[in-house]
Amino acid sequence: MIVRIREVMRTGDASSLLTPQARADRDALWAESVGPDGSVGFTELGTLALYHWLCYTAQQYGGEADLRLALEMYEVLLPVEPEAVPPEVRALLSGVPERRDSVGTANLAVALFQQANDLAGIDKAIALMREALVSTADDAQERPERLAKLGVMLRHRYEVTRRTGDLTEAVDLGRQAVADAPPGHPGRMAGVTNLALTLRFRYELAGNPADLAEATELASEAVELLPHDHPERGNALYNLAVMLRSAGDRPDAAIDLLTQAAATIPPVHAAFGSVLATLGGALLERYVHAGARDRSDLDAGLTRLEAARPKVPKESPQRPHLVASLAVGYNLRFDLDGLVQDLDQEFTHLWELYERSGEQDKTLLPRIALAMRNRATHTPDITERGQYVDALRSIGGFSGPEQKAVIAGHIGAALIDFYGVTDDLSHLDEAITLLRDAGAPDPLIAALRLRHARTRQAYDLEEAVRLEAGAVRRSGPVPPHALTTIRKLLSDLTDWTLLPGSWTEIDGELTILQSALDLGDSDAVDAAAVRLAHMAPLRVGRLGEEPLPPPPPIRERINRLVHALDAAGDADRDTDGNTAGDADEPE
Repeated sequence: MIVRIREVMRTGDASSLLTPQARADRDALWAESVGPDGSVGFTELGTLALYHWLCYTAQQYGGEADLRLALEMYEVLLPVEPEAVPPEVRALLSGVPERRDSVGTANLAVALFQQANDLAGIDKAIALMREALVSTADDAQERPERLAKLGVMLRHRYEVTRRTGDLTEAVDLGRQAVADAPPGHPGRMAGVTNLALTLRFRYELAGNPADLAEATELASEAVELLPHDHPERGNALYNLAVMLRSAGDRPDAAIDLLTQAAATIPPVHAAFGSVLATLGGALLERYVHAGARDRSDLDAGLTRLEAARPKVPKESPQRPHLVASLAVGYNLRFDLDGLVQDLDQEFTHLWELYERSGEQDKTLLPRIALAMRNRATHTPDITERGQYVDALRSIGGFSGPEQKAVIAGHIGAALIDFYGVTDDLSHLDEAITLLRDAGAPDPLIAALRLRHARTRQAYDLEEAVRLEAGAVRRSGPVPPHALTTIRKLLSDLTDWTLLPGSWTEIDGELTILQSALDLGDSDAVDAAAVRLAHMAPLRVGRLGEEPLPPPPPIRERINRLVHALDAAGDADRDTDGNTAGDADEPE
């Protein structure tokens, strides 16, 4: 390790320290240096600290972990062996460059930018880099690299603040950096890479195809500039693949580049998780666009995405894209295999997305509801299935107005399936009401025909036929006086005593009345009310039969109807408490 570091100090090229073998040598040195009590000698600590500092300086903007380790070790060394701490590190630890020349100021600016976790830190880094550029000669060899780094800082501040002026200046600085670093210049690689990324950001903002075309050309040049064994080649391949995916063409080429990048970038690298996540998403897209003909893309995509999941932290800006791709992948695999475990995975990832949005992205709720509806349908245990249906109702309760109809349709469909298991007519009644609200004719027709088969009531069959013909009759809202009449009739009905066969007929008429109210068919409501009134008990019953009060199922149906009437009456009242149609006429 010491020989490697001396060679780097002599040549100024620290790329050899980024290889897997160099990392292995570092681990071996660390293992040899730790004493029985866990302490490390200052000489060995200085070597390890210098190794991480050189790795950090060699990685442009991907060496945050090396920077953190170097600073932790140098902070221990500074009080006892200050001469072992590089001037740039002393400046960083104190926050003030020891030398007010352009080199010290620029290095401090870059280090501060790497450490910054707030806007104030980014602003300070930008100010220091501007100061360094002012004192950098126009023909200085390091000028193109500093221009590029200032552009990166401004681009990052744009990501935080969304001030387009920063993005515009970042593009201008990137163009200047590339112009000042002709082919063969050591700073050209940083210039073309950073300008390509900045142009892609601007393309995503404004959608100008010229920006994306230029970014792709620059990213391709960056790949050509690096030899196959260069430690940064994987990042360059990844950047070019991202450009191709943004353009929406050449998906096979993008997947090939991502595959090469995943094989080139070490798993410990900060970008490795992003590469795997992007590759997994690209494979899923190719599977979908190919008409789901190649199962291998689906399986390989999910494998890459799962491998990326532990490497992309929850706070990472890449996390939502990863989680969304996982949800899509498990949904696609469920369609193929029908495994409920895939539905559970889809729900878990969709819910993480929803929670990450601060419960603000209600557009996710219909997808969550669909996953739960499928889970309820594929759950054999009746108690667990009921819990899923209850959870669906809860989701409908906190959804926005744009999502309510879609979620009502999912709840209705789940209730139809639930009815097939429980044979509980209330589930079918609720499903029909929700499917009407959802405007979902096909499942509504199926539910109406199911209820007709159960109750033999003509109204359900009539409505189903009208729906199939595409002509649902709505004679207008039920007038308030009719609602009052029906409410009184239902109240009287709870005191009736009828023979068992008569209660069966009453049950059928109540079903018809519920359907007519749900549909808003005032003519059918009036007809049902008249028929019910004519079913009032006679004073004398037949010999040998004992009249009975309403059975519990009919009492439950009456209660549901009364609640529905109350809701309809509230809807017809204006803000002054007058019923619709009874408002004062204008003078």
